[in-house]
Amino acid sequence: VRGNENALLAAHFLINDALPAWLKSFRPLPWEQRRILWPKIRSTSGTSLASAGYNPSDDGLTLDSMSTGFTSSGGLKHRKDLRQQIEDLELNAETRAETCFLITFYFTQELLPSIGVTDSDNEDAFVRVDKAIKFVKTYGAYLTLHLTLVCAAMVKAHTVIDELLALAKYDPRHREVSKDLSKASNLVLYDSTMLSAILSRIQGMRNEPKSKRRQDMMNICVLAYPDLRPWQVRQACLGEDFTSSHSTSSDLEFHKMYYEYLSLLLHPWEGHDAARQDAELVTEWCRLSLEDLSTDNNDEDQARRKQRRSNFQQVASRSSSDHRYYNRDLFSLMKLSIQDKDYDLALDIVDEMLDSTKYTSDKTIISETLDILRKLAENALSLHETSSMNESILQKVLRLLEKMALNSSSDFYGSVDVSAELFSFVKSCQNSESGPSEAELLFLNLLVHQSTPVYALQTLARWAMDYPSSPCLMPFLHIVLQRGTQHGITREISGTLLRVRYARAQAQGISSQSEDLHLTMSTVVENDKNVWRRMLDGNVTIEK
Repeated sequence: VRGNENALLAAHFLINDALPAWLKSFRPLPWEQRRILWPKIRSTSGTSLASAGYNPSDDGLTLDSMSTGFTSSGGLKHRKDLRQQIEDLELNAETRAETCFLITFYFTQELLPSIGVTDSDNEDAFVRVDKAIKFVKTYGAYLTLHLTLVCAAMVKAHTVIDELLALAKYDPRHREVSKDLSKASNLVLYDSTMLSAILSRIQGMRNEPKSKRRQDMMNICVLAYPDLRPWQVRQACLGEDFTSSHSTSSDLEFHKMYYEYLSLLLHPWEGHDAARQDAELVTEWCRLSLEDLSTDNNDEDQARRKQRRSNFQQVASRSSSDHRYYNRDLFSLMKLSIQDKDYDLALDIVDEMLDSTKYTSDKTIISETLDILRKLAENALSLHETSSMNESILQKVLRLLEKMALNSSSDFYGSVDVSAELFSFVKSCQNSESGPSEAELLFLNLLVHQSTPVYALQTLARWAMDYPSSPCLMPFLHIVLQRGTQHGITREISGTLLRVRYARAQAQGISSQSEDLHLTMSTVVENDKNVWRRMLDGNVTIEK
């Protein structure tokens, strides 16, 4: 702990005191002379970067690279002038590497983190962004392009990234990669020093007329993850103001391309593990899987829609063997399922949510989920106007309401009145007639057969206050009490209940598996046979 405190104090002193003072102690080189600090890596003429034998080292500046010769196209006199400038600044090979490292460290550890993800309308945010841009203009020749672009992408500093790409035009490695990417016949494998060239390339991708070249760039973008963030690819494909309602045929083509990029990136076996653990990215992919902008109905489009829906199912459904590969936002997936009118899947997701303390401990999520269960039940009940009631949905809603009420880890534990919820469903079926409606009786019949007996009995007690003389009341009570007896027998163990269970087995013609138990119980059952049978049928009477 002591060592960590000392390290924090040292870092604080370095960033806030030492480096700001040190940056003012020398005159920085302009962008145009960046090639002095970052010598060009030679590659075999006429071959691709991947086949040239280049082995990147995170775009880092090492002492070995500093001692290499320059590859400027100028003559001896020009190279002598450049060396003279470095000597004037007292920058030898070792101090060059240290200077670039410290300037990059200050920029990535102090200036970029201060930008964060604040509101773009915030005046302080503009000030921090402007400070970072001024720093790039002044000390850009010393910055490690790959590291600064990655850090700027993490805080979504758009204008800073644009400034860094403007700086990249003076970088020898950037120019070499840009030429290699422009050659259609070359096979390019990603390394970290290619990031700036790829970013520059995809920014003009909408102007690329050949679909094969665009697809090749998407494949490189997949390989460049996580250096190249998905939001940057989305911006390059769709722009900032893309809306499905105002999209052209070209927009739809790039929308399809971006979806294919996400599908490759999030593939359950061949994609990136880190990308599959990004819940926000996974949710975006699921949303796009259900968003079909094409109005065509040919075989190709139908096959594409089927594949997209399959992608959504493999993430959202717990029955899919691939869902475990993804970090899923179950609440968002539930809402997407409802928008897609897949209510069975939505209820299955709710069931999974109630098994996770991550969701049951969030009062807002549980409250919204309860509202959704109510709406789904009302929607299922409303079907009686045109067709039969959706009993499958109602059964799941009843079970989930009880599970929510009995979940001891939930902040809603004890606050969900199941019988009150059930009675509200009964009330929604009532009409202005004097007696109970047909839908009302259908739901009550489902209730007494599917709900836990205690909740069904409480609901019937409330309903009986409105219709005390209904001829359906006693049959409903008979069913509930009979189910309650059976429910108690299966959950409790006692001598009396053991005899009841044995008598029930005998009444149904089920032979005992234990001969000893048969010999012990036969006399008792024979004497009380009629009593137990009547009790099991719910017809036993007690004289007071």
